[in-house]
Amino acid sequence: ETTQADMNWFGVLAHHATRTPDQAITVFRGETTTYAEMAERAAALAAGLAERGVARGEVVALLSYNCPEFLETVFAANYLGAIAMPINWRLAAPEVRYILEHSEAKALVCDEALVPLADEATKGLEARLLRACVAQPAPEGWTSLADLRIDPGDLAPATTAGDDVHRLMYTSGTTGHPKGVMLTHANLAWKNLAHIVEFGFTSADLGLACGPLYHVGALDLTTTSLIAVGATVIIHRAFDAAAVVDELERSRASTVWLAPAMVNAIMALPDVDQRDLSSVRVIINGGEKMPIPLIERIQRTF
Repeated sequence: ETTQADMNWFGVLAHHATRTPDQAITVFRGETTTYAEMAERAAALAAGLAERGVARGEVVALLSYNCPEFLETVFAANYLGAIAMPINWRLAAPEVRYILEHSEAKALVCDEALVPLADEATKGLEARLLRACVAQPAPEGWTSLADLRIDPGDLAPATTAGDDVHRLMYTSGTTGHPKGVMLTHANLAWKNLAHIVEFGFTSADLGLACGPLYHVGALDLTTTSLIAVGATVIIHRAFDAAAVVDELERSRASTVWLAPAMVNAIMALPDVDQRDLSSVRVIINGGEKMPIPLIERIQRTF
């Protein structure tokens, strides 16, 4: 029987940080973050969140474009036994506010570019919501993420059972208001195991996260699967078809998640058939059906 502590998603990061500390977990705008650095930052951020009142089982919201701090925040929340909650940055301020209030979020980590949206969404909530900005120095009324990081001292990672909630993902609300889907630590562990077995992922794989990390596509069908095996993920701040093709050709990435609309944008590039995309071994797709002719063209191109 496995111990409860084995199920905490932070424990996966800690394992690789001990085993392969110098391996890159992310590459973002040319800057590499190692597994050891990510574990250290996440523990320090967890300590800062705890000092500001975030406790086990509480919700830490994320409103951010893709960046390493996005993953750091998820790990930091889980370190405390708290729950990470990525929010769709395409939503309007009233929708963001609904999710923050419905989830009873205790903290919000925000991208600098999204602060105007967050300011509008959190009007009147400032007193009970810790608002942290990825940028340094932080905008007025916000705390910088870097300033939140403190020495964790004797604060140990929380012991979490498989059924404890790892993450909240709000649905689009097709039948009324959005609903918070509870993903447990066991949900994530078994999903990762299934992907590792099915796709044969190893630490030698190189992923590209080019869709939004607030969505399970880029976050779970690429990033968390590869972190589970101690591999590296290249992160693009936002999707750009030409930049994706350039990246795949230059970095020789082996796996990527692409929604059909993203595939169409890539295949519409005038020179895509002349590019060397042969390194890509696994394309994970979803969201809508992929027409057979498009699949056949992808097979010829990649």
